[in-house]
Amino acid sequence: MQYFGAMKEKYGFDDGGSCPTGVEIYRDVYVKAINRLAELNGSDQRIVPYNRPGVHNVYMVWLVTKEWFDAVFLPRQEKDDEWETVEYCELHAHGRSPDTEADDAMVRAIDEAYKLNLDSYIYAKFRVDSKFDDLLKSKILLDATTV
Repeated sequence: MQYFGAMKEKYGFDDGGSCPTGVEIYRDVYVKAINRLAELNGSDQRIVPYNRPGVHNVYMVWLVTKEWFDAVFLPRQEKDDEWETVEYCELHAHGRSPDTEADDAMVRAIDEAYKLNLDSYIYAKFRVDSKFDDLLKSKILLDATTV
């Protein structure tokens, strides 16, 4: 979970200035796996994705109560889609803060998630736009070589 530490910090990803491509997908995988492990470990907490507004790290994760997660957060998520993020007002209204300490079962869940090498389940597909062939054949490219 190469990006998880940065997701927990307001100043993570160099204060938001160096968020890697696809970080929201990494976060989604981390959150879903950690929550499943938290459930199996009997934690009273869950972790949710939070897009922090402003000038700092946008891609954060926050601890919430299992009750709030089950009653409010989970019902509005689509089963096979990336989970939607929560709003600050929702977190604040329930007394949550980024400084909330994880219970022992959540700590175990996070430790176990690190051991699962979750990053290996994420990959990117790159492809060349078909317009690139047009560029190779274009006068624009020929003009660039005569400068």
